[in-house]
Order: sequence, then C-alpha cells, then structure tokens
Amino acid sequence: YGAAITISGGKLEMDSVILQHSHSNGIVVRSGQLQSVHKCTFQNIFGVGIFLYGSVGDTTITECHFQECSANAVLTTWYSGALVVAGSEFRESGRYAVQVGGDGPFRVAENTFRTNAGVFACRYNSREPTRMPLPKEKTFVGDNDMRSNAVDRASDDWSRGNLIYVHGCLVHIENNRIEETMKSSSAKNLINVFDAEAHIINNTISQNSGFANTINIGGGVGTFVHLQGNYLENAVQPNEYEVGNEAVGVTVDARRNWWGCANETCILGKVLDFHNGGDGFGVVQTQPALSARDRTEVVPDIEDVDSQVWWSDDFDLDPLHDDEVRYIVETEDLWTADKNVTQSVWIKKNGLLTITLASDAVNGTTIYMAPNTNFHVEGTLQILGSAAMPVRFVRLDPDAPWGSITFASGAAATSGEYSGSYIRYANFEGGGAHMSKQPFNPSRAGMLQVAGADLSVAHTRFLHSTTSGVAVRRGAAATVRFTNCTFAQNRGSGVAYHGSAWVVCSDCAFVSNQQFGVMLTRGYFNVTASVFTHNQPGEVQQFVDNRVSHNEHMAALDCWADTTADVHKLLSLGSGPVVLRANLIAGNHPVARASRQRRRMDLLTGDQVLELSDCLIIDSDGQVTIGSVAAPVQSWEAPPEPFRMEDNVFRDNGFFQVLAEVSGRRALVSRNELIGNEVTDSTALHALPVFELRGGAYDRQPANLTNNHFLGNENTLVAVRLSARTWARWNWFENPFVKYELEFVGDPGLFAGYLNYWGRYGAKDEALVVARLKSSQEGPIPPRWYGNWITRDGTPSLHALADVEAAPAEDGNSIVNLFHGLVLLGFLAALGLLLALFLREPGRPGGRYAALDLEERAARD
Repeated sequence: YGAAITISGGKLEMDSVILQHSHSNGIVVRSGQLQSVHKCTFQNIFGVGIFLYGSVGDTTITECHFQECSANAVLTTWYSGALVVAGSEFRESGRYAVQVGGDGPFRVAENTFRTNAGVFACRYNSREPTRMPLPKEKTFVGDNDMRSNAVDRASDDWSRGNLIYVHGCLVHIENNRIEETMKSSSAKNLINVFDAEAHIINNTISQNSGFANTINIGGGVGTFVHLQGNYLENAVQPNEYEVGNEAVGVTVDARRNWWGCANETCILGKVLDFHNGGDGFGVVQTQPALSARDRTEVVPDIEDVDSQVWWSDDFDLDPLHDDEVRYIVETEDLWTADKNVTQSVWIKKNGLLTITLASDAVNGTTIYMAPNTNFHVEGTLQILGSAAMPVRFVRLDPDAPWGSITFASGAAATSGEYSGSYIRYANFEGGGAHMSKQPFNPSRAGMLQVAGADLSVAHTRFLHSTTSGVAVRRGAAATVRFTNCTFAQNRGSGVAYHGSAWVVCSDCAFVSNQQFGVMLTRGYFNVTASVFTHNQPGEVQQFVDNRVSHNEHMAALDCWADTTADVHKLLSLGSGPVVLRANLIAGNHPVARASRQRRRMDLLTGDQVLELSDCLIIDSDGQVTIGSVAAPVQSWEAPPEPFRMEDNVFRDNGFFQVLAEVSGRRALVSRNELIGNEVTDSTALHALPVFELRGGAYDRQPANLTNNHFLGNENTLVAVRLSARTWARWNWFENPFVKYELEFVGDPGLFAGYLNYWGRYGAKDEALVVARLKSSQEGPIPPRWYGNWITRDGTPSLHALADVEAAPAEDGNSIVNLFHGLVLLGFLAALGLLLALFLREPGRPGGRYAALDLEERAARD
C-alpha cells in the first residue's frame, strides 16, 4: 500500500492538484476520509490512482483526469463509504478503470473512458442477504461514454478478459455507449455477470466484435439479470452470440431490446441458452422485441404471469369464427407431404384426417401454420410420424404464432394403439396464439387443447408456445394420456389442466416453462417416471417415480421478514386421494426477486395423502405439509386404510419441517431418515419442530413411530412433536443442537416409548434422558416415555417400562391396589428383559435396530 499520499486519519479535500510519476500508488486511504477530489490530474502512476480501503468516509471524485495508471484508476476494497465518480476522464488504465468492492453505495456517471484495459468491475457489493438492497441511484453506472477501450488482461483469473465485470453485486448499468471495444486473445465476453443482480437498461452496445458473448450470464439460482431497451448491434459471427446464459435454472428477461433485426428466427440465432445449448444453460426471454432502433416503440406485453389463474365457463373453445374461411374435412383426407395451412381446418363429426409420412419419406412431413390458424376436431385426427422424422407443426411466418389444435368433446376417442384420434411422434412449435376474447393469461390456452375428449399422445414435443404447451379442460369421463412427451420453454405451463377428467403423464419431461411444469385446478392427475427441471412452481396431483429438481420460485414480493404471506408452493397435490412413492425432490430453492435472499416455500402439500414412501427429499428449501383424513366408517370391522410414511429420506434441507395431520385413520411412520435439516424459521423458532405428527391414532390403535432416525437437525427447539396416542419403538434421536428430542402435546399417559436411543447416555443417565423430553402438561416425565432406552454402547438400559409409583387408591382398597401395581411392575420388567435378550444379535453388543449406524444400515440395504 505504498503511496505518494497516505491518509490514516482526519479529512482531506483536493482541488486542482496534479499528481504524476508516482512509483507506487497515488493516494491510499486507510482511515479517515478523502472527502472530495475535484479537477485533479493523476498521470503515470505505477499502481492505483486512488485506493480506498476499509471503513473510511465518503468520497466524491469529479472532473478529474486519470491517465496511464498501471493498475486501476479508482479502486475500493471492503469499502463501506459512498463513492461518487462523475464527469471525469479515464485513459490507458492497466486494469479496470473503476473497480468497487465492499458494501458501500456507488455512482459512476457521465464519465469518458478511452483506451483502458477494462472499464468497470464490481466485486461483492450490496448483495449481503442480511441487508436491504441499495436503491438504483446508489448502485448506478450510467450515462458514460465507453468507446474504444480494450478488455482487462491483468486482474485475477476470475475477472480478467472483460470490459465490464459484475460478480456478486447489485448494479444498474444504464444509458451508456459501449462501442468499438478492442478484443484481445484472452477475452471471451464483453460484459460478464456472475452470481449477481444486474439491470442493463437503455444502453447502446454496438460495433464490438470477436466476443463469444456480448453479454454473458453465469452463476447459480441467485443470479438475476434484466435487459431492456438496449441496442445490440455487434458483429456476431458463427458461434458468437449477443447474449449467453450459462446460469442453469436462471431465466433472463431480455424482452424489448433491439437486436439488429426484427425477425424472431434472427433474434433467436443471437442467443445462446437452453433452446440451442442444452441442459448446461438457462433460458433467455426475447419476445416481445423492438422491431426498430426506437426505444419509444410500444410493444405488446403479456399479463402478469404470477397472477392467480382463473377460468371462465364461457371460454371460446371453438377458435373458428363464422366469418372465417375454412378447410373442411367431412370424409377422409390424407396428408403425407409438406403443407402450408393458410386457413383453419375443421374436421367434422364423420371426418378423418391422417397426417403421416410418405412411404418413401426422406425429410419427414412439416405443416407450416399461418398466423392465427387452427385445427378444430369434432371427428378423427391421426398424426403419425417416426422417431427419426416426427411430423412437425411450425410457423409459416417466423414472427407470428399460429393458434391451436382443439379436440372438442365429440371428437373420436383413442381406442387401441392406432385407432380413433391419436398423436404419435410429432413436434408442435411456436403456436398458442391467443384467440379468445377473454383477458390473456398464458395458462388458459395451449398449442394443443383438449375439451372433453379421450386422447392418447406419445413421443411428442411441445415447444415455445406463446401460451401453454397443452391446455386440458372439462370432460367428466375423459382421459388424456401423455407418454414420453417433452414440454419445454412454453410461456405458460407445460400442461395446464382444469376439470374433472383424468390426465396421465408417464416418462415425460417438463423443462423451463415460464409458469408451471403442470398447473392443476380441481382435477385428477397421475404423473409417473417424469422429470421436472427449471420450471416456475406448479401444481400436480399424483406422484410416482418422478424427479423434481433445481426449480426456483422468483418471489414477486421482496419481504425481508420470513412471514407466512410470503410462502410459495412447488408441488400442490390438491384434495383428492394421493399416493406418493419413489420420488426425488432435490435442489429446489425459492429466491426473492430483488434481494436474492433464499426463502422458504411449500415443497409439497396435499390434503389427502394416503402414502408417502421411498421418497428422497434433499438440498431444498421448504416444508412438507400433508393431510390424511378418513371419512367416518359405518362398521368397526372395516377400519380405514392407515396413513403410511415409510422409507423416506429427508436430508440437508433448509427452512424445513415435515407436518402430517392424520384424522380418522391410523398413522404408521417407520424407517424414515431426517438428517441434517435446518428449520431456519426465526419467526416461529419455538413453534416448528423438524417432524410433527398431529393425530394418527384410530379407535384404540395408537400411531406407530418405529425405527426412524432423527439425527443432526438444528435451528429449532423440538425435534419431534406428537399429539395422539402413540407407541414409539426402536427410533434413534440424536440432535445435539436441539433442546428437546421429543415433545408430547396432551395427556402424558397416551405416549409410550421404549428401546429408543436418545443420545450418548449411559444406563444411569436417566436424568439426562428426561431432560431431553418435554410434556405440554405440568408434572414429571413418566418413565413409560423412555423405558429401556438404548445406551451409548448399544445395549438396553433395562429401565422399567411402567411408572414407578402406583396410582393412589380412591376406594380405600389401598393394599389390593398396591399388590396389583407390584405384580404389574414385575411382569413388565420381565417382559422388558425378554425383549432385550430377544433383540440382541449373536456376537454383537446392542439392539438389532437402534445400535446400527447409518453406514451399516445402508450396506445391509
């Protein structure tokens, strides 16, 4: 930190000072304050021109000239003051001319940058989750002239190679001229945003060449980038792009920009994202775009996609209107070649249209749909391609979407593999034009619409719809089946469903849809062996063998308190009977839109869950809330099926809780593992246990808590809470950072626990075991709660199972009551000893279940 001028205290103002030929830094401020630097010149500085380090006061730099600083012209590190750099000129800086780091506000405005090796960099500024984000005027880089510069070549490996570098910051980059940048061999991106929140608005970014991406976005789900009103006119060569999104799971809002062309195909060719790059990329939204180099142009926009979806009974299911010229199919028709559809197609009741491949097909069959054209099916439509050559429905005009294919309630039902109406091996791309007179909502319509018809769809892809991929509505007796289908990058949902029919999805993929993977309203839905990735949160009903991973909810409200009003759903299973089996739910994290703060959400909710088994829920932020309510039975000889929660693993989740409310049926909770989860709910620290079972006893049959592991959970006071007659056996409780391992709410006599492991206690540590248990009622903890606990060496403590003291007599027969109590006590003690001996393994100290550690148990399984 050598410098020509060092400030270690006090305040300094500089006006019209020339500082040149310094063999180290120009000015270094370690403490105190460099209040203002006005009309000063820094020239030939072998180091940094002005270096502000640590907790120093605010600095304003105005109308200064910086030339030939071998490092940065202005550099802040761990800086907590406010920095203003305005009206100054920067030339020939050896690194980023202005680089800020710390949590202080900054404003870099109305400056001129020429021939610098990098213009601006921001590292870890204003993005701490515990702080309110700084407003726009305090994180502003705007109205600067950044022409004819080069990229930084001398900074660290993370940040070099860019003209502008933003890492872990909140920044507004607006109204700058970023042109004629000279690329070097080490450069890859002109502007690089990583794990940051960047608003890049109304900039002219043109005449730059040789960059892989003009703007590159990287990082995790905490990244947020908004591009709007920019002129992007750079010499993009093959394999070069204006915008590249390497942030998997992140959607970049790049609507309302001028891309140098108005054709949507041309624009998409300038974007590298999930569409053309695959699973290693996020999504870039480009439509609607400016059609000319004019920021005042008014472009159509969609309604708020986060608003509640509503449906109308008078929705116009027939997109064909009386004044429309139609292609009518009344008998049989066969299409085996490419075809331009310039008028809507109406297949009447007895009509059959087959769209398939020619016998000598080489390139397949493509149906080019004119803007707003539709198919309306009242008879039979059969679409049959092949795995190598699917039948494709695409836009005739690349800039205008076609409408939809609607199966009305009278359409011929699928019967057998190739009978009735069916779709096999097809691609639907770029349709979904909004035709209804109702207000526009992306999940109200789709490229494929089914209104009460039985239909089977297999090996088909629904891509880039301006609404949803598929919309299913009405039809009490209808069943719609999707097998090996893909729903990707649709503006609405992958499948939007409202009605009382069954929709079945098997081996499907739901990827990067802007609203939901599946949106369900009052219906029946089976999803099996499907994959959900990078969708906004949605609603589905029945889950078997699915993977739900890396979904992110962008909360519209940026509340700092973790309140119940700011909880969002990932999977909502409705009120119908549900079986959940063999699902993977991993890596799902809701993030507030502005602050990027991780939040809690409902990972999984359902009002009538019959079974939750063999599921793996890991590395996600949220809670599991399930209900299981049985109707009253007329005969005690036919009790309702029990609720089963078996063989699940809940590991390394945040904002976590499992709440099961079971009424009118017995609960069987066994062989589950809840390990390393954090409740992390500071507003309800005393209220939320890691696992809570409300109810679960039926008639005189208790709830059963057997052979579960509750290990290493934290950030709450209670690990497990129970509230109905319960037997707990062979469970392993060890949560050192939780005050109580178990709490029982209600009559203490309704709970019995034996052969449980309560921590690293010995046979004589009864007081320590009791201290880990809590009752909602006054009085001592009954010994029946912890009888024969498993000690730290894996053996039972042989502690009595019954209460030590006999109940006081109420009728004067005290001797008889005492005798009965002693007999019962002896019998139960003997029973406990026999159980302990029975459960021992040959050649192994300890119980058969409780003494097994996780690694041994995994090896056995």
